[in-house]
Amino acid sequence: MPIFVVYPAKPDVLGHMLEVLGEPRDLEVEVSVEDERFKELLEDEAERFTIRYSCRPKAGRVLELYEKYYKSYISLLDGKQAGEGRTISRFRARWYVDGLSAEFDGFELRMDVRENIRKAIELLQIFKERAIKVEIDLSSGEEDLKPHKNQGV
Repeated sequence: MPIFVVYPAKPDVLGHMLEVLGEPRDLEVEVSVEDERFKELLEDEAERFTIRYSCRPKAGRVLELYEKYYKSYISLLDGKQAGEGRTISRFRARWYVDGLSAEFDGFELRMDVRENIRKAIELLQIFKERAIKVEIDLSSGEEDLKPHKNQGV
């Protein structure tokens, strides 16, 4: 077992994000499967195969898939096999809402805000008890070169 065990966020965290951001525009899921048909098709000795797919499901389905991902991850950390011959090995949801893009992979929520910061602030309020890193791009554009009212020129 690794020294530092990192668990993904619990499913209710994603539920809070869905309340603020709505349904993701894109959901990417990787599923690791055991399937004899793939072995025959590829004529290989591989035991498991990974299938990646993207979709745009409803919020309920997003939560359902994330719960499966969460349970699979916890099971593997506990040294147990996830059942049914398939395991969700990766989960990534993306939103694009009014000048805000957000990406959640189970461990981190990354945001890029260009226009409307209200949604970003709403998310920050939800996660105010967590470690939050903020990075602001201050590279200047043409608007930054014009003098402001309070600047003497």
